[in-house]
Amino acid sequence: FICLDIAPDAQNEVTAGIRCADNSCFTLAAPDTVSNTAFPIESKLTLIKSFEDTLDNLMVYPNPWKSGSGVEYIKFERLTENVKIQIYTISGDLILESDADGESEWNWELKNDKDKKIASGLYIYTISNDKGEKKQGKIAVIR
Repeated sequence: FICLDIAPDAQNEVTAGIRCADNSCFTLAAPDTVSNTAFPIESKLTLIKSFEDTLDNLMVYPNPWKSGSGVEYIKFERLTENVKIQIYTISGDLILESDADGESEWNWELKNDKDKKIASGLYIYTISNDKGEKKQGKIAVIR
C-alpha cells in the first residue's frame, strides 16, 4: 500500500492510497477526514513492457561487481524480446542459461545453474535474440 498525502496543510486533509492486488488491477481510496468515509474505485491497468528494438543499447552493471557494495546482483538492462542469456567461466564452461522470463531487464544473482554462489573471477556473457543479434562481454566478480 502506497500512501500519498495531498495538501497536508489544507483544511480538509486528503490521503490517497493505491493498493496493487496484482499486475492488472488497482484500487484507489481517497478518505474524507471530515465525514470519515472512503470511496474505493477499481480500475483495470495494463502494464506495457518496454523492450528495445535491438541489443545495441544493452547495459550490464555494476561491472566490476564487488562484494560488500550493497548490490547482490548484476543487472542486464535494455533487452529485446525473446533473449537468451548465457554466462560462461573464462575457460568456456557454461554455468547459467536464462530466457530472462520475458522481461526487458534481468538480474543475475551471481549463482550458477545449481543455485551456488560463483567464485571471484572473470566471466563471459552472451546474449542472443530471435532476430539473430548477439552481444558478448566480460564481467569481473570480486568477492
